[in-house]
Amino acid sequence: KRYWRVMSKIVEIAESILEPFLKERGFELYFAEYVKEGRDKVLRIVIDKEGGVDSDDCAEVSRHISSALDEIDPIPDAYLLEVSSPGIERELRKQQHFDRNLGKRVNAALFKAFEGRKSYEGMLVEKNDKELTINTDERVVKIPAELVSRVKLVFNFE
Repeated sequence: KRYWRVMSKIVEIAESILEPFLKERGFELYFAEYVKEGRDKVLRIVIDKEGGVDSDDCAEVSRHISSALDEIDPIPDAYLLEVSSPGIERELRKQQHFDRNLGKRVNAALFKAFEGRKSYEGMLVEKNDKELTINTDERVVKIPAELVSRVKLVFNFE
């Protein structure tokens, strides 16, 4: 439990440093996470803005967060800092991400099978605390929220 509290506190600190800086420049903090990947610890900052994010945007945000974190030094271990855009096939994490993408094609991966399947693809109809509703090509499926592992947009090449 202590480990998760430390991890979430680091994210909280990073978000508090970033929010005013990003808002001032027209960016959105899409999400932030501090995770262990193999032997590395990674502070991942994902940003977005109208018209998309480019490498200069990522570099600017990286410089800002890096110098601010160096100053207050809240992370006791060595870590990697990663700043990126959410990409075209972005993961939908927050309620606002779902609300913004209603009617778009998504792929939902599940923790365990629901009605014989571990993933569903189709148009996003609704997402709330209780369920994720997707209109597949065959039917409308209401998946219990606790079974949903990840939801990503599906880029359509048409």
